[in-house]
Amino acid sequence: AWGMIAAGELACAIGRMRVEEAQRLVRLIHRIQPLPPLRGISLARVWDALQHDKKFREGKLRMVFLRRLGQPEIVDDLDSLRLRRLVASFLGTADARR
Repeated sequence: AWGMIAAGELACAIGRMRVEEAQRLVRLIHRIQPLPPLRGISLARVWDALQHDKKFREGKLRMVFLRRLGQPEIVDDLDSLRLRRLVASFLGTADARR
């Protein structure tokens, strides 16, 4: 669930999703169950996992973003430095969003 929330924030940051849609997604996720804390999860660990994920192909990271709930979009033109910065920011503030 944290991954869906992070993807929503990333999509907003690059202009692929409206903030209101991301906020709606977060509310729906939190209605299902409490999320575990992210304390202790480092950027290096997340980045390494992304490199071995099914989303990483041919040297590119592909992500599925939602334009709106129910309207997915596959994006493979992500700037890896910007993505890394956004993930670091998310990890640093995620527990404050609970």
